[in-house]
Amino acid sequence: MKQSLSQLFPFILLLFSVGSGCTTIPKTHYYLLELVKETTLHAEGSNPGIEVEVKNFLVDPPYDQDRIVYRMGSGSAEVGFYAYHRWAVPLSHMLPKLVADSFSETPGITSIVPSIPGRPYSAILDGRLLSLEEIDTPEGHQVRVQMILTLRLRDESVIWSEALNGEAMTETSTVGAVVEKMREALAVLLAKSRESLASALLKMP
Repeated sequence: MKQSLSQLFPFILLLFSVGSGCTTIPKTHYYLLELVKETTLHAEGSNPGIEVEVKNFLVDPPYDQDRIVYRMGSGSAEVGFYAYHRWAVPLSHMLPKLVADSFSETPGITSIVPSIPGRPYSAILDGRLLSLEEIDTPEGHQVRVQMILTLRLRDESVIWSEALNGEAMTETSTVGAVVEKMREALAVLLAKSRESLASALLKMP
């Protein structure tokens, strides 16, 4: 004999209540990599300076997405992705601004900005991100940063090129702390690169 709808209603309500309790979606956190700028003075006697365009970065897989990448061990071939911790802007667009801000007061550079359509530039800075990840080890949480920067004139002649490699340990295991350590590691690497870039620019005719 078929059950009436009134008899089935309590069971249907129970299923709905259980089902709705399992569909709570965790909050998604979004992160930016931004430079905390320090005021410095241009070096006296530097050349007049060049206008530099920073192109969108080439980002190697698996870092070419908004999810933050981690590994269980520095030599692990297996990578993981945080589902609810993501980059607020694609790394290919976020890193050019970070680099431009870091190099903005380099002697020999009049201006350096991410690409603006229609604006003339005398030089181009290309970047390639090889890795930007969290590494979980028995000793703690580590970050790894690897990228290549190349500055060339409009005629394709290379003025300067450098590979940046850095690692640092985080004090806490939160993803926010990991991202902050990534930002700090990038700032340190770019500060060192700024010195070699300035030396290369001073050697230009």
